[in-house]
Amino acid sequence: MAPKKGTRAGAKFDDDLASRRFKILGDKNRLAIFKFLMKNPCPVGDIAIALGIGRTLVSHNLKVLRSEGLVAAKRYGKSIVYTLAEDLMVDKNETLDLDCCRVSFS
Repeated sequence: MAPKKGTRAGAKFDDDLASRRFKILGDKNRLAIFKFLMKNPCPVGDIAIALGIGRTLVSHNLKVLRSEGLVAAKRYGKSIVYTLAEDLMVDKNETLDLDCCRVSFS
């Protein structure tokens, strides 16, 4: 199978990785958090308020998203700000590159 256009040089497509990522994003709360972070890097409390989801549930889902490499966290003093992982290559058209395909949220 030839790599799709735009696949990083030398990168091998990983069926298992793509499958796990789609499964993780199949949860409505994780998908909402992920889409929110596409535009707004934020701490847990701000995400919870904006989406109307409890802080505990947001924290749990961020942990799942981080464990799969979809979300990153950076500490600023006492606050931790969550953002999308840099290597996902989300463009300004809200397109996510999963290596196997591109998913557009627009």
